[in-house]
Amino acid sequence: MHIMWKKNHGDNSYYCNIKDKLRAQIESALQTDKKPWWQAAQFYNEYDHNSTKALDYANKSDNGQSKSILDLLYKAKIQKELGDNTGAMESSKNHWSSPGKIRMTIIKNERGAVEKLK
Repeated sequence: MHIMWKKNHGDNSYYCNIKDKLRAQIESALQTDKKPWWQAAQFYNEYDHNSTKALDYANKSDNGQSKSILDLLYKAKIQKELGDNTGAMESSKNHWSSPGKIRMTIIKNERGAVEKLK
């Protein structure tokens, strides 16, 4: 950070290790009844760069009934990073059997209708 006041200025560096705090909070939250599987998967994939653990938590979150299309596509992204291309294809194809399929179809139809109006 560069601070300037009138003619005086200086550079300051700040370091905050938040990953350890978040990891501890996630691990303690996983011990409760309502487990944040999906948040754990995102943390371990994006911040801790541990794709294997992230995929494990994404699978526990999924339980065969994903609530969101984005969840399945994120899981497919993790599988692709691990080199499981066939699993990634299956996960990305399964999003059409999720409840969000109807919503996405409506969005596509609305976009098509807007394009026709232009």
